[in-house]
Amino acid sequence: MTIFWKMWKSFMIYIIREKIIIGNLKKLCQICPSLKIIHPNLITSVRIWLFTPLIAYCLLTQNIPLAIIFWLMGWLTDCVDGAWAEVTGKKTKAGEILDPVADRIFCLTAIVLSFWLIEPASPLFFGLITIILLQLIHPLCYLIIRIITLAPVDLRHNLCGKTKTVIIFFLLPIIWLNCNCFYLLMGLMILTIICSLANIVIHICEFSQKKQVS
Repeated sequence: MTIFWKMWKSFMIYIIREKIIIGNLKKLCQICPSLKIIHPNLITSVRIWLFTPLIAYCLLTQNIPLAIIFWLMGWLTDCVDGAWAEVTGKKTKAGEILDPVADRIFCLTAIVLSFWLIEPASPLFFGLITIILLQLIHPLCYLIIRIITLAPVDLRHNLCGKTKTVIIFFLLPIIWLNCNCFYLLMGLMILTIICSLANIVIHICEFSQKKQVS
């Protein structure tokens, strides 16, 4: 299990992020330097103010093909904004807060509206409720820690959080397409819940270690 996790970490960080995303963005900047004027926070804002309402409209009208297209485009902005900040040297504290907030607004909107497409009282229904609760509990834990300790809290995802995001990326379109693969969906939901819980526990442990050091 440890070997698999190390391989997954290397794949996510060094291959996907460093080689593919950041590498191609650097090439893009060399080809067209004027693109550096685009601020990363603008890319993040597009996810909130453009793609979130578009996905909501498509799901409410049950235009599933268009919803999947906007879902892919929204997650593309999630992949690019942080890497673009690194490539252009425009990392900001506001961006570090805005990015995870945009992720949760975008993701929760899609998850909540997925209830329109599944049967009430089914295992998938309760699975989605659990995922929503975990999505809300995560920032709530940070808020409680901030209020109690008055210390800054890192909202960014760790590897478990990123893994959860990847699973949700595949999970929701499968639900929207009404694919006849119940066990696959339940397996993905269980993995999402495990990664969400692990993400919360890891952040709490990291915070406790920082408090002991200080």
